[in-house]
Amino acid sequence: MNNIPAAKPQTLNQNPDEMAKFLFFRHFGLTEKIIEKALSMAIANGGDYADFYGEYIIQHAVSLEESIVKSSSQSITMGVGIRTVAADKTGYAFCESFASEEILNTARQSAAIADNHPVSKTVQQLQQLNYHNHYPISRPLKDLELSQRVEW
Repeated sequence: MNNIPAAKPQTLNQNPDEMAKFLFFRHFGLTEKIIEKALSMAIANGGDYADFYGEYIIQHAVSLEESIVKSSSQSITMGVGIRTVAADKTGYAFCESFASEEILNTARQSAAIADNHPVSKTVQQLQQLNYHNHYPISRPLKDLELSQRVEW
């Protein structure tokens, strides 16, 4: 893999590749080393080929009925998918995270599915998680008037 150059924010809208590099590498902290390690893990037990897929989608929806806004919504879908091909078997696993531990676990899961071996699991003690807003929205739809939501 090539070294990923740092993107200048003003050029992101002009170049989709630079925007993807900025988002995944700079914003989420993904590195080539993590990707290479995950793909190596995915094929380590006899896999022939592996794919790494990063996803970040923001969706906005406004429902109109007779020119009246009936509902509006916004959602973010994000994560990493890894596909492993071993002969005629294909394994696919997805995690909703860009944390390296989660990505590597996803690679192991994908390899295990393609290899048709069960994945061992251990039950851990339940823990309360503190959630942080990692994806703040600069202009939430809830702060806009209904007419502005349709225009936006």
